[in-house]
Amino acid sequence: MGNQVKQKVGKTAAKVKVKAKSVNKENAKKVLLSEKMNRKQKYTILGLSSILIALCLYLGITFILNHTTTVESIMNEITLDEYIHASVSKEKRVVYIATKNSKIHKEYENIVVGVLSKRKTKVDFLDLGTISKNNQIIDFMNVIELTKETYSEPMILVFEGEKIKDSLVGATDKGKLTQFLDRNRID
Repeated sequence: MGNQVKQKVGKTAAKVKVKAKSVNKENAKKVLLSEKMNRKQKYTILGLSSILIALCLYLGITFILNHTTTVESIMNEITLDEYIHASVSKEKRVVYIATKNSKIHKEYENIVVGVLSKRKTKVDFLDLGTISKNNQIIDFMNVIELTKETYSEPMILVFEGEKIKDSLVGATDKGKLTQFLDRNRID
């Protein structure tokens, strides 16, 4: 009986071993298939995430470029001759006058650009440093009959109808600059 039992146990063990192998194979297949699915899902999510990030970066950069105002987009630097022409123009012209490299201009320029960028307004900019360097100060003063006592930097002049319609002399705050532009209907 011992041999028969051993044989039966051996056969049963072999069957169990075969069953265990097939169960393990099935489990292994399931795990591998789910892992493949997970990899596909991971790659899909990674790909979509990359596309979404790229789209956000593109839209962000486009927004920034469209809404960033530079000094050059607000102020058109002019020569003394162009300034003289502006002073006798019948149409409205706004001229900002300052010495480009001066400390006060650098501080006030941010205020001017900030206020004007919201209005989508451009102004002409006359650099007194260039005028001085070219020995044209007297010509500059003669245009609007200024003396050293009657002008200060910076200045914003509104020319209209061949004369100075209004002026804002000296560095001011945003509120005063806004009032000046509103008063002169400068959009």
